[in-house]
Amino acid sequence: MGGALSPAKSPASLTEKEQEIARLMVEGHPHGISTRAGWRPAGAPLTLLEAAEVAGYRLKRARQHLDPNPEFRAYCASLLKERRNAEGPRNLATLIRIRDNPGAGLAADRTVQLKAVAAIEGADKAPAVTVNVNQQTNVATVTPGYVIRLPAARPPEGA
Repeated sequence: MGGALSPAKSPASLTEKEQEIARLMVEGHPHGISTRAGWRPAGAPLTLLEAAEVAGYRLKRARQHLDPNPEFRAYCASLLKERRNAEGPRNLATLIRIRDNPGAGLAADRTVQLKAVAAIEGADKAPAVTVNVNQQTNVATVTPGYVIRLPAARPPEGA
């Protein structure tokens, strides 16, 4: 069933079915397909288990052999990189359309246009993410000591 993109150089250790699973995970099925998890439209990437089901590959083997396999993961990554590169021109055309759309002339429209310009120029690098971690420990301090056992309370005499 070959993908829409030219396939990346696949490792010799991967079988045709395993390569097909990787393509389904990145590109999806060309016509859409029904899996146990439900309907997947054309071009929607499949999960590992859905792709294995479509390719006729044993699900247990997919989980135990393919999922941790570094060659399979590297092949998936190279297919994904090729797809990103192939989508670049369309993404640029979309950004240009957004930039050139006057909208309603509101400030929000101008902000969107400025962000599109920054993305076109390559200045849209994500700022460094700042993560604040609040660590609070509410544990009572326990100190070692002696345990004194008092005799159990006895009922008063004459009762």
